[in-house]
Amino acid sequence: MSKGKRTAKPQIARVVLPTHIVADNPKPNLLLTAPEFAKRVGMSEVWVRKAMGRRALTVVKVGKRAVRIPESEVDRIIHQQIIPAVSA
Repeated sequence: MSKGKRTAKPQIARVVLPTHIVADNPKPNLLLTAPEFAKRVGMSEVWVRKAMGRRALTVVKVGKRAVRIPESEVDRIIHQQIIPAVSA
């Protein structure tokens, strides 16, 4: 090898596929960022990030640091927070 010549390191391609597929809908869920998710559920971005930290939300890792939240989590969180009415 000659001095000063560097060989390129092979690049590893990473493919991240959505892991959640709804039974009625064969299309994969959309993946949302924390601000997008917060806007859809009407909560603050801080609440969303804390929920991700305590693993109350399902997340998909995209790369080393970035995470996305499946769109199906919007419905799950909303239905989880519903308090049924008491009939008189």
